[in-house]
Amino acid sequence: MTIANITSRSWTYTLSADDLVIDSTFGFVVISILCKTGTVTVLGNTPAGGIQPSEITLSEGQILTINSGSASLISGITIDASLGAANIIGR
Repeated sequence: MTIANITSRSWTYTLSADDLVIDSTFGFVVISILCKTGTVTVLGNTPAGGIQPSEITLSEGQILTINSGSASLISGITIDASLGAANIIGR
């Protein structure tokens, strides 16, 4: 998979029948995921406040936005669109 140049202030990508792992090298503090078709599963790997991560399944038309706050970068997010397609916007 070829990822677009992510050095600009925002980044867009269409993920279809594949998965993508977002880590700190992307430099994102906010990411939005729109399920365009089928289902898309999003899973984090970092506990928050003692709560273990669990997957979120998006259906067509549903949007998920993750905001880390300006002090830290988003890392450890897996987006699985093996059963659908998603538009992803990161900043």
